[in-house]
Amino acid sequence: MIAISRHRKLRFSRLFKSRSPAFEGNFFFILGSGRSGNTLVRKILMDNYEVYIPAETYKLAEALDSFDRSYFLDWPDRVRLVLSSFEYQKEFSTISRYGLFPVFQKCAVLPREERNFGKIITCLWEYLAVNSGVSFTLFGDKTPYNMVSINSISRAFPKGKYLFITRHPYDVCVSYVKMGRYASLDDAAHRWTLAHHNWQRLLNRYPNLDHKLISYEELVRNPQEQTHGVAQWLGVDKRDIPLGADVFWGDIDVYDHISGVKSAISEQSIGKGACVLTHSERNRIRAVVGKQACEFGYDL
Repeated sequence: MIAISRHRKLRFSRLFKSRSPAFEGNFFFILGSGRSGNTLVRKILMDNYEVYIPAETYKLAEALDSFDRSYFLDWPDRVRLVLSSFEYQKEFSTISRYGLFPVFQKCAVLPREERNFGKIITCLWEYLAVNSGVSFTLFGDKTPYNMVSINSISRAFPKGKYLFITRHPYDVCVSYVKMGRYASLDDAAHRWTLAHHNWQRLLNRYPNLDHKLISYEELVRNPQEQTHGVAQWLGVDKRDIPLGADVFWGDIDVYDHISGVKSAISEQSIGKGACVLTHSERNRIRAVVGKQACEFGYDL
């Protein structure tokens, strides 16, 4: 038992030491509970500004964990682990039209001083951008599910910028159930609460975090003003040359529940949730989200 205990202490000590900032460059995250306009912000920013944001990647936290835990492996094997987290998921076809072997080839021969998680992510995002037909000066990630693992992500990206989009919980819950992501309004409400709770905890833990909060309601009422404010905060310029018609958008062209971002921006979805919910259903949602909803300015 003593030997096992010492082994565990050594293993976790080395693992803890590996959790130093993994990405020292510029990177930004679009976050929220989902069904809150994240894809719309991605579309507007990429259409108008020099940024690249892939479809939802889902596996960033998993890739980071795999890298941290594989400190005992040779460098090429660590690169394989990170890239496989992205490539061997069912949504990969919405992220890239091509496999990631060229990224592996580039990363496997990096100089020793550049062998870190951040460099792998940089090479991967650059590859995805080029093969999507998008020029950029800054890249980011648009995966609302990152809110589940935001603590580990924020430690790895200490210089990152974090944009959180909030939306009325009634509208979010109805939208989630309609698209089939959650079977019940209660589950959807818990997802909304988790995202907003984790956002508040993140800001409390890192008060100097570079962050910005916008609402879906203001976004669709004043899309140009809101996204211009985001672009100024990110420090990116407008595109001189519009994106081509052959840009690979991935999920936008695949999933019906987000294909609406290709249409004209409308305020019609504001308040739809309250209109279709019964009194009993509103009470169920209120019981879950009440405290957080009030703190984010929503009257239930």
